[in-house]
Amino acid sequence: MVEYKLQEPPYVPCQEQVKPPLLDQGPSNLVTSEEENITSNKDWISRDRQCVIHGHQHYVNPRDSVVFQKAFGSSYWDVNNVEYIDMMGGLHNNHVGHGREELAIVAANQMKQMEFSLNVASYSHVCVIQCAEKILSLAKSECPTMDKVYFTSGGSEAVESAIHCALKYWQVQGKNSKRKIISFKNCYHGSTFISSSLNESMKEEYGLERVSVKEQTQNACCLNIDFPHDLVIDSKSKSHSNNGYYVAEQLENLIKQVGADNIAAFIAEPIQGSGGALEPHPDFFPLAKRICDKYGVLLIVDEVMTGFGKTGKWFAISNFNIEPDMIVFGKGITSGYVPLGGIIISKNIFECVFKSEETFLHDYTYSGHPVCCMVALKNLEIIENEKLIQRAKAMGDQFRNILAERLRDCPLFAGTSGMGLLIGVMLKEKVSTKVEHYLAHHCHILADHCAQNDKVVIMTPPFIIEEDKLNMVANGFYDALQSIGSSQSSSTTVGPSKSEE
Repeated sequence: MVEYKLQEPPYVPCQEQVKPPLLDQGPSNLVTSEEENITSNKDWISRDRQCVIHGHQHYVNPRDSVVFQKAFGSSYWDVNNVEYIDMMGGLHNNHVGHGREELAIVAANQMKQMEFSLNVASYSHVCVIQCAEKILSLAKSECPTMDKVYFTSGGSEAVESAIHCALKYWQVQGKNSKRKIISFKNCYHGSTFISSSLNESMKEEYGLERVSVKEQTQNACCLNIDFPHDLVIDSKSKSHSNNGYYVAEQLENLIKQVGADNIAAFIAEPIQGSGGALEPHPDFFPLAKRICDKYGVLLIVDEVMTGFGKTGKWFAISNFNIEPDMIVFGKGITSGYVPLGGIIISKNIFECVFKSEETFLHDYTYSGHPVCCMVALKNLEIIENEKLIQRAKAMGDQFRNILAERLRDCPLFAGTSGMGLLIGVMLKEKVSTKVEHYLAHHCHILADHCAQNDKVVIMTPPFIIEEDKLNMVANGFYDALQSIGSSQSSSTTVGPSKSEE
């Protein structure tokens, strides 16, 4: 087994010549060396469990926890000063790396000047105007019909806003029956009421209707089609050898079956995140766009995980040469330094929804928060100036080659997926949770099992990730797959042979 000593040669930390100023000066809640002698990780875990609720945590049989205290570059450090390679990019939202002093300075300066401002009805502020102008300039470079920006606090709120906007679009035209939404199976669009209803398994617990996957009917508010990828489609059961055509046909047939007069929108991730870092068949989105236009269905693209460079384009949908009606964004817009999300809408949507006599009764307290907008502007400037989009594509391609070479002899390894630095390691068995746990607790590598596809481990590291670390991560995966593969084999019960009976 490879021994992981992250701070010893040949490892060279990112930007070694620059000490992380925020860590040196340090917020007052950082654990000091004296505290480390008397306070263990277990103590912090105990305190955490007494007062904090975490999403996706099992409190009856909790998993082993890690408590972090600082971050810099592409790494976190826990309360015992153990370094972890951050292959999740925070929670899939950090593009420029941790500990960027320039982002902290921008936030502090804006707080001193104007920490909050009205951004509702006839009130606005210079920060939100500048941020919207920048986002539109980037969006129009790839999708020229994009016209206006509405801001939220994050991705789930942005999805809700897009759905509200779609419903309003049809309502002002007198087409009140167009209220159903189509999405992919194994999708993830958020955890709020409407966004969770889009996922076929989450809707059973939290959705608009408690309809099981097997009970999907024409009366359901949210309908699902397959994602056009071999990993989730049984090739023996489909009528086309081309997944793009097969799923496009599903989409069209569903619209015909339910009735175009009842469908408001089709919302889709251009590359599925929690569904397995899966890239769609290249034919699908051009076909889907034609079908949506033909039947009067809006196309909403959820770029919360993929937006702002992760796939080698500002927006992943640009890889398929189509323009949606709305783009949903979040996460990477600020690299996670502060919360921000939103929707970018086409001129057609704006002219219909916002230039009607009816008011669009939809808003959030923190929509277009001035501090968040200024951090977003600086974050986008860093991405541009340091050419991080080009780096994301190059490092993603390189890492897939590294993984393929290192893991080719692992029986559990089934290949890689994704685009740019949205990377999936596909497995032949449903062991992604075990792999994630092994990587974190044996190798000090942070990766994520796919909540909607337990045969894939997903990684979205910061765009500044170093090649040294990618090699270490590949070694960590090798150890994880070999160890878990061995334990899987040894746990298989084999009956005695006839000669032994």
